[in-house]
Amino acid sequence: MSGDSRIAKTLSFAAGVVSLAVLFADAVGACQICAPFPQTTLADILTESEGIVMVREDSERPYIFTPIEVLKGAIEGDQIKAFVDSISRRKLKQNPDDLAVLVRKSPEEDWSYRSYASIESQAFIRAIVEQSTQWNGLRGSDRRVAFFTDYLTDDNPLIREQAYLEVGRAPYSVIKTIAEEVPRDQFLALIAFVFDQFHMNDLIGWRRGDMNTGAHIRYQKELGDFGAVQLQR
Repeated sequence: MSGDSRIAKTLSFAAGVVSLAVLFADAVGACQICAPFPQTTLADILTESEGIVMVREDSERPYIFTPIEVLKGAIEGDQIKAFVDSISRRKLKQNPDDLAVLVRKSPEEDWSYRSYASIESQAFIRAIVEQSTQWNGLRGSDRRVAFFTDYLTDDNPLIREQAYLEVGRAPYSVIKTIAEEVPRDQFLALIAFVFDQFHMNDLIGWRRGDMNTGAHIRYQKELGDFGAVQLQR
């Protein structure tokens, strides 16, 4: 499918969902636990972790890692044992400036591998950890969305995807503000991403037999919000 036809299909579907969202308004309001996307974002994991450290594998000892930079919490000793998949370990050997990100939720837990970090991703992860302290309390969620909005046009596709996931969870009022700041093509790409997530949830729901859940209705409303904003631009 071409880019233009994909966008046209997305907008057509989104416009229809606007009306559908109104019909389901009461149901959506009653669903307080629905998550907008199935994925847990990288920021979710980092903010929930007690410890975060960037490491490199010991060249002589597989699965033994040397801490390079502690972003959060504390570490014991100068070596960490952790399982990292073979593809990521191979990439680390080929790219000496790249790092692996290990996390844990408490000092009693073992460290677990969470993300591969290129030089660009390292800066992104540092920024998330630094800024996450401002995402609590009054208007904390707005500050979180504003932070990720700046990455919607990032050249790194992995960083851009995380920004899409985060901004895709924003309510209509915030989406409308974002639409005024983000280039039209990028906003359309964001709608297309939400559209893809909606259909992924449809597939998951169909396989599980729970197509009529409140979460399904919430996805419809969120796509409708994006469509409504775009039609107002």
